[in-house]
Amino acid sequence: MIRTISQQELVERLEGEQPRNDQRSGGYALVNVLDHDAFAKAHIPGSVNIPAGHEEAFKERYDTSKEIILYCSSASCPASPRVARVLEAQGFGHVEHYRAGLEGWAESGYALESGTA
Repeated sequence: MIRTISQQELVERLEGEQPRNDQRSGGYALVNVLDHDAFAKAHIPGSVNIPAGHEEAFKERYDTSKEIILYCSSASCPASPRVARVLEAQGFGHVEHYRAGLEGWAESGYALESGTA
């Protein structure tokens, strides 16, 4: 079963500890699974981009013990739940899906960044 993380939980995580996207293990990674163009337009600050369909990049970049928080464009976007299922099948044990996505983040008044990471 795919675990979800609420907006409040994500905000608390970001306030308490920044993502460690460049570390193979330890901490957590915050990953936008939209395509590169969508990521460049807008993303949650501190996140990195690994587009859906490129799940092999997770194994290259992270240990399966790494906590990974995924998000996509909105609550109706199927990309992050789909990637979460693939990662769990690959043996990743700590995968969470931020269901509200970019749309929910922005509608709640939280900042977005643009550009590539």
